[in-house]
Formats: sequence, structure tokens, C-alpha cells
Amino acid sequence: MKNRQGRGVLEAGLLACLPVAAIAFGGTQWLVWAGVQFTIFILTAAAVWLVPEEFAALPWKWLAVLAAFLVMQAIVLQINGERAHGPIADFLIYPAAFALTAALAMAPSARARLCGLLITLGVAEAVYGLAQQLAGWQEILGIEKIYYRSQATGTYVNPNHFAGLLEMTLPLALVSAAWNWDRADSSDEDGGYAAAIFFAALALLLAAGIFVSHSRMGMASAAAGAAVAAGVWIVSARGRRRGIRLATVSGVLVAASLLALWIGAAPMVDRFRHVTIDYGSRITLWRETAALVAARPTFGAGWGAFPHIYPQVQATELEFAVEHAHNDYLELATEFGIPGALLLVILVAGVVARALAFARRNLADRNSYYLLGAASGIIALGFHSLADFNLRLPANALIFAALLGLAWVPAPTAVPARGGRQLAR
Repeated sequence: MKNRQGRGVLEAGLLACLPVAAIAFGGTQWLVWAGVQFTIFILTAAAVWLVPEEFAALPWKWLAVLAAFLVMQAIVLQINGERAHGPIADFLIYPAAFALTAALAMAPSARARLCGLLITLGVAEAVYGLAQQLAGWQEILGIEKIYYRSQATGTYVNPNHFAGLLEMTLPLALVSAAWNWDRADSSDEDGGYAAAIFFAALALLLAAGIFVSHSRMGMASAAAGAAVAAGVWIVSARGRRRGIRLATVSGVLVAASLLALWIGAAPMVDRFRHVTIDYGSRITLWRETAALVAARPTFGAGWGAFPHIYPQVQATELEFAVEHAHNDYLELATEFGIPGALLLVILVAGVVARALAFARRNLADRNSYYLLGAASGIIALGFHSLADFNLRLPANALIFAALLGLAWVPAPTAVPARGGRQLAR
């Protein structure tokens, strides 16, 4: 009983932290974000005691390798006389959030609640953004917008980061629709088709929110994540059912296209028309960032160093202070070196590949659908990170880490989570 209550407290704390971070201007309100960080660290420490068996099933070997790299980097930077530019706790919050979410999500009921919260958060932000754009209500929590007045931003300042949140949650809504559809199709259960239509409508709301953000990479990334989720769902069926699923996905695409035309496609078309012009400066930024990586290829310059060392190579737009590389992978390589960046990418890719493989083999129970949705959301933001810095926005990075936790599949030898069936087989 005590352990169950402890799990409830841990879960409630995590469920509170995710929307609070997003609502506080994407986690850029420093006082709120500091409170979220403190809470996540406390909850993770408590989880080691309250859910020890679940914690033991986490990928500690890989996390130990990451910890060893961070220690070596700190030693090397100290030897070279280079000071730390940002507190390492600002980075460690994300592995902590992953571990906490993964441990809690081993209970299927907790996984369902976490996914439900993320869908609700995404839909609420999408509705807020649609109200901003369609009603001309250019405010964020009562504060009049200064920038991006022609684009929806929700409670975020930057429309690309607003789109980043929605593209992570869109696949969760899609797989929820798919699960209810399959449940009704296989058992003729009352309400299954109605629930499927409901979640499909939520997915359309999320897609509409991304559309009115006018974020080009947001649209492309959302399409990538949705394509992965839909593709796995389609190929997991055989015969007549595969054709029905393909027709269903096509119907949703037609509905999304009609919704985009009703909202007005001209602004987004214009954004794509100017992509080569707008990305000229971005390519220059990436080239200059690559020079920073080449200068410190092994251990990088340390977490948070990019805005401090970029002026060393900045040759254009000198009137601007550049804070991010607009490519999360290049920025990671700048601060953690090539080995550190590769290690992080491998960790994420391993979780995603394992989740997709499990979902593909076992797409029969609700858990597998959530694994598919979480993995697809990770892929969406990972694609967006090629041309933006969503993973440097606290709220989006935190939700990304939570999705990683939701996508984590424990080893087949892991003990069953209390209160639910064993996830791994």
C-alpha cells in the first residue's frame, strides 16, 4: 500500500511538471523552470527507493558510459583551464526525467495516463494557437506578442517550438485512434469507433495547430512522425485489414488537407516558396559551427558553451548575438565533442529502434500502440532538430526525455511492473 501511494505521488509530480514547463513560455520563465528541475530531481531520487525493481531494468550500462564521458570531459576542461559555461544540472535534468518516466511507465496504467496527459497538453496548446491565429488574438497568457504576430505560438514565444511540442504529441493521438479502431474492428465493442473518431479529431486539431504556426520544419517533421506511426500500423496488418487501414489513413489525410484549405494555405505555401532564401544564413551558421566542432572534436567545449564561443568564428551578421546553432546535432557536437554527440544519438536511436521493433511484433495491446506513438514523436522532433534548436528549449527537451521514457522497453528478463502485465516478452 505504501509503495502504491509512493508511485502515485511520483506519477502526480511528473504529470504536473510537464504542462507547467510548457505553459511557462516553454520553460523559459527561469523561476518556474528552476522549480520544475528541483521537482524532477527529487522525484527521481525518491523513485530509486520507491520503485527499485523498475529502476534496475533501466539501461544503466549506457547511462554509466554517458556519466563516465561527462566526468572525463570535466577533467579535460579543467586541465585545459576552460571554465564551465553552464551548470551541468541543466543537462542532467533530461536523463533524470527519462529514468523517472521509464520506471513509472513500466506499469501500463501509468503509461496510459502519461500519454493521455501529453495528448491533452498538445490539444490545449493547439486550441490556444488556433485562437491566436484565427481570432487575431495576439497574446500569450495576457501579454501582448511582440514577435511572430502573423504565426501561432500557443504559450510559446517561437512558433517553431510551439510546432515542436505539437509534432511530438500528434503521433500519440494517432495511435490512440488506431487502437480504438482496431479494438472495435476485432471485437465489435460498442464505442470503439466513436473513440477512434474522437482521437482522430484531436489529431486533426494538433495538425491544424502546426499548420497555423507556419513552421516549415514543423510541418515536415509532423509528417515524418505521422508517417512512421501510420506505416507501422498499416504493415502490421495483413490481407483485407491492411487495405482498410490504408484507406483509413488516406481518409484522415484528405480531411487534414481540407482543413488546411479551410484555414488558408497561402501563408504556408509562401513560407515554403522562400525556403532557399531564408536558409542561406542558416547554412552559413552551420558552416561556422562546424569550425567550432573541428577545433574541439573529442570533448567539445562543455554544456552551454555555444553562445560564448560562437563569436570566435562568427563572420556574418555581426550585429546579432547568436545563442544557438539552429541544428541540435551540431550544437551537441560543439559542446560534447563528436564522441559525446554520437553517444547521445545512439542512446536515443537505440530506444526508438527497440520500441518500433516491439510495437511491430506485438501491435495487439494498448501498450504497444503507446510505444509506437512515443517512438514516432521522438522521430518527429529528431527530424526537426536538423534545422532548429527545440532540444535547447527546456519544456520541449523535457517532454522529449519523457517520450524516451515512454518508449523504453525493458529487457525480457525484467520483472513485471506491479499492477500490470509484463511489457517485455
